[in-house]
Amino acid sequence: MRATSKQAVQPGELEAARWLFANSLDLFVVLDGESIVRINPAWTSVTGWQEADVVGRPFLSFTHPEDLPTIEAGMAAVLAQGDGDGIHRLLAKSGTWLWVSTRAKVASNGNLMVVAQDITERHAREAEADVARRAGALLREAAGVRTWRYDPDRNVYDFNPNFSRPMRVGDDSLAEAREIQAAVHPDDGGRVFGAWRRTAQTGDMAIVDYRSRRADGSWSHVRSAWRGVRPAPSGQWHVIGITQDLTELTEARDAALAGEQAATAAAEAKSEFLANMSHELRTPLNGIMGALHLLKAEALSASRVAVLEGALGSGAMLAKMLSDLVDIATL
Repeated sequence: MRATSKQAVQPGELEAARWLFANSLDLFVVLDGESIVRINPAWTSVTGWQEADVVGRPFLSFTHPEDLPTIEAGMAAVLAQGDGDGIHRLLAKSGTWLWVSTRAKVASNGNLMVVAQDITERHAREAEADVARRAGALLREAAGVRTWRYDPDRNVYDFNPNFSRPMRVGDDSLAEAREIQAAVHPDDGGRVFGAWRRTAQTGDMAIVDYRSRRADGSWSHVRSAWRGVRPAPSGQWHVIGITQDLTELTEARDAALAGEQAATAAAEAKSEFLANMSHELRTPLNGIMGALHLLKAEALSASRVAVLEGALGSGAMLAKMLSDLVDIATL
């Protein structure tokens, strides 16, 4: 414990301290060793514990079991250094846990004075925001989406932007503009850089599909959308954007298109083949049927007429089957 020289306390200072202790919205608690010896009205108002409920009990009995190692280490540091702060959970009389931000100081008599603020709502908001950030990051990763911003003064991109703080030198997420430009496929550069120059000059929004080189040298298909957020002193605009990897979708689309084209080509080839075969089969069949009809004009015996009629019937049936076959195959 750090030694503290005793100084005379003026009556006005003592009165102010007592008034602050009694009327502060913050929670005050005084410890003698590990035991609570005094609390202020705000402690009762926030936690529900009356002074009779807590005096003489260890302060650690009101803290969350998971926070005990942190609190014990913090109290040891306070005793060694004279003061300190931390965040932990405090048990309310209702059985709920309150998140509190604490600051502690060793008094001249060796007691430990602790002041705490109820930050339960703030902690809940921060926890929800953290969950939302993590969920958003997971969704962006699953969808192959990256957000980014561009600083025209430094000519760099930040591909893991924290929009609440400025870019910092040494951030792993920073990339020089020339690296990004070099990754764009030469055949797509005209469209990409033309749209980019318009945004840099006017702040207008743009959406561009293009190919970008991966680290292994292969090409990915991406879609980027960006817009200006504010002009820089140089006259160019600060830009924020989002880029999504569409390689799988593009390859699936191209494969489906190729399959459709192949199916169309196969159908066309089949139709052409059937048309040709129909022509090739009908020509000799028509010749045979014509010859049989000529034979009907000849004087034939009854037995030969019967044979001729059978041949004509079979030929007509064959012609009908050929027509039906071609019709079905071309559906």
